[in-house]
Amino acid sequence: MSRPAPEGVPDPRRSSLWLVPGIVHADGAERIVIRVEVRDGAGAPVPGARVELDASCPGIRLRQPGLAGPDGVALAEARATLPGRCRVTARLTARDRAVLLDRGDELIFAPGTRGPRLDLFPFGRAP
Repeated sequence: MSRPAPEGVPDPRRSSLWLVPGIVHADGAERIVIRVEVRDGAGAPVPGARVELDASCPGIRLRQPGLAGPDGVALAEARATLPGRCRVTARLTARDRAVLLDRGDELIFAPGTRGPRLDLFPFGRAP
């Protein structure tokens, strides 16, 4: 059984990562907001922790969150121009200690809605 992280040091079991929403269109405009809560072994927020995200997939633009605020929360956003799924991980660093937050969360970018219009009734009107 592993011991909890000391006070002020990020603990991957207590920290969390959320994607809101988890799926958007890959049109370069729609975005997924990534919220990371950095907590120590006691569950207390870790303000000022550096949060670095990694999500390598084609056509992605990822705005890094930087430092966690006073509540231990850091926000980022992801946009993409190509459809696909990619796993997102967060590296949390404070007090010269770094941990990896990897919960298997995936950014999902669906094909864009722009494109040729489909004619559902090829003969001009519905029966």
